[in-house]
Amino acid sequence: MRPVSSIVAGSPLAVRVLRRTPPRWLRALPDRVSVPLVAARRHERANVEDVVLLEGPGVLTTSAYWLTTRGDEGPAASVFYGCEEILRVDVLATAPHVHYGFNRHRGSDGGEGRVYLPPVVGGDAAARVHHELAHNLPVCLGSHPRRAVRQMRIDQSEAEAVAGRAARHLDALVATRVARA
Repeated sequence: MRPVSSIVAGSPLAVRVLRRTPPRWLRALPDRVSVPLVAARRHERANVEDVVLLEGPGVLTTSAYWLTTRGDEGPAASVFYGCEEILRVDVLATAPHVHYGFNRHRGSDGGEGRVYLPPVVGGDAAARVHHELAHNLPVCLGSHPRRAVRQMRIDQSEAEAVAGRAARHLDALVATRVARA
């Protein structure tokens, strides 16, 4: 049987129906069904530019991009297992934050698992993303509701390499954005 997330990701009709379904109905489903559905619903972000997809570490996919949201902007990165977002680092100018254990949607904070960071300046943004991707990814994997994700082991040297490539891309984005301003 195919995972629910792969069915949704492969069907534009399923994505449209999913977006129109109230979240409270999705949360009423068992975790093995609702977690991938809620994650697939949140997967596309319309307010991103200059996206670079990086394979790894392991079976994970990492994307680094420029995020603009609610009048704030900055570099950001996401780590995906299939179409489920495991970790997201949004280094915005006024409210930088990290989403750990992103798919724990039943929490008291609305499932965001958001941790706010002190404001960062210039090149420190890429360094923050590098640190989160290289060192805190195992924590996100270990707290995920799916057993397959919790049991996943990633090679630390590969995680460092992917984090380094993402940080270099974000450094370039910060440099071009600052040059434009």
